[in-house]
Amino acid sequence: MNGPFSSFGPPQGTPIWYKNSLTNALRTIAQKSKAVLPQDIYAIIEEAAGRVYVYESYIHDMHAVNPDRPIHSDPLYVYTGYKTSLVNLLRVANQPGLEPTPKGRVYRDINVCLQDILALVRVQGNDVGRLFADPEMNRLLVNLANVL
Repeated sequence: MNGPFSSFGPPQGTPIWYKNSLTNALRTIAQKSKAVLPQDIYAIIEEAAGRVYVYESYIHDMHAVNPDRPIHSDPLYVYTGYKTSLVNLLRVANQPGLEPTPKGRVYRDINVCLQDILALVRVQGNDVGRLFADPEMNRLLVNLANVL
């Protein structure tokens, strides 16, 4: 792993939430893409995974402190944080002109999966516990991890 976010987890003693996380799905794609796609795709996905890992660590820590309460008064707090963490990947995935290329197909598939995940996150609000226990979220994360 290279880049400014390469030092961000999963650390030794991987958190219990990591297996069913967006971070894990993104890292799975990054590892698959490393061998078959250009280095730039790998780097962008890996950077997004690092940003998401930092954010997921934060929201899970907040949830652990008060598991029976929303983590923030703003109902879009979790959604906004994820969207911010994914901004670079989403921007690249939406570039015009990539559609007819193999690289464009991968980005399109990733973008579709991420948009579905973000839509569910938006609906779930700040209930982090319910979000990651939701079978639909698990299905969407598996779909994302299997893009390649």
